[in-house]
Amino acid sequence: MSTENGTLPFEERVGRARAVLPEGLPAAGPGLLVALDIDGTLLSHDQTLTDTVREAVAALHASGAELILSTGRSVQSVVPVAHELGLTQGWAVCSNGAVCIRLDPDAEGGREIT
Repeated sequence: MSTENGTLPFEERVGRARAVLPEGLPAAGPGLLVALDIDGTLLSHDQTLTDTVREAVAALHASGAELILSTGRSVQSVVPVAHELGLTQGWAVCSNGAVCIRLDPDAEGGREIT
C-alpha cells in the first residue's frame, strides 16, 4: 500500500531495505557507524529536510547506530542541521575533513572542536 504521494510507508521501506542487505551485513543498531553527507543527501538542493529523511535518521539514531555528519560545510553551519535532525551529541567531520567537532549541548555553540 502506498501513501497519497506514491511512496511506501516508512515501516515498509525499512523492511524492504533490510531484505536487500547482503547476507551477514548487520541491520542498523549498536556497533554500526553511519556517516551522513548533508547537502544534496540529507538536505535537498533547496536546503529542505523532508519528513522521510528526518524519520530515517531518527530510526537510525534510535537503533543505537553511531551517526556522524560528514560535510564540506563549515563548523558553524553544521550544528543547526544536526539539531534539526534531533542530534545534539555525537561527531561531525566538517570543512571537507579539515575539522572534526564533538556535538555537545553543554558546550558553547553546541559543539567543541576536536
